[in-house]
Amino acid sequence: MLHRDDGFTLIEIILTILIFAVVGLTLTSAFMNGAFGLQLSSQKSQDINTAHFNLNEAILNYDNTGSDTITIIFNEGKSDEVSITVNGQLIQEEVNGVILEYFEVVIPDA
Repeated sequence: MLHRDDGFTLIEIILTILIFAVVGLTLTSAFMNGAFGLQLSSQKSQDINTAHFNLNEAILNYDNTGSDTITIIFNEGKSDEVSITVNGQLIQEEVNGVILEYFEVVIPDA
């Protein structure tokens, strides 16, 4: 009988498949974690932009009727609606011919 070394044994094929599976799972896991991190970062960025928009809206709609509070509402009309009320005063000043309005928050002494 002749002994031939032309091919791979079953054990070599199984080990190769196992190595490829481990590498593939590792790469898939890394990709999924990256995608999740990107989604979380995008959501946080969107929340910050919404907070900034809501703050600007609250300042725009501020009526100076003696009240020195401003209320910012997030997710208005939804089940997870949150409102924040802060004490302060609306400041108007002119800089280079442009009238700036901002709400200065009053932090009480401790």
